[in-house]
This record gives sequence, C-alpha cells and structure tokens, in this order.
Amino acid sequence: MTPWEYQVLRLPVENEVHFDHLGIAETLNRWGEHGWELVSTETIAKSPYGTLYFIATLKRPAS
Repeated sequence: MTPWEYQVLRLPVENEVHFDHLGIAETLNRWGEHGWELVSTETIAKSPYGTLYFIATLKRPAS
C-alpha cells in the first residue's frame, strides 16, 4: 500500500463574481510541478459577512 502525505490550501476568494480561477489554477499547477495531485475542493465561508475561501486538498506519495 502506498503511504501518502497531504497538503491543504486555503485560497481567499474576493467574491463569487470576482472568482480568480486563473490564479487558483496557477497555484495548483505550481504544486503539481512538485508531485502534488488535487483530490478534493470545497468552498467555505469564514464569517457571516461573506468572506469566502476555496479549500484544495492535495496528496502525493510520501517520501
């Protein structure tokens, strides 16, 4: 069985209208260059005022 290591990224989202999908893709591509694979995503609200975060969970084989 392959042992895995995980990384969780919390990326701020200004609002749903200004969702920086290109910036997020660039960040994920940089992690991918180091062997990390995206395994899940979710969006969470930090406060009742609407601060949003895009959460990305990544994994790669443990060294």
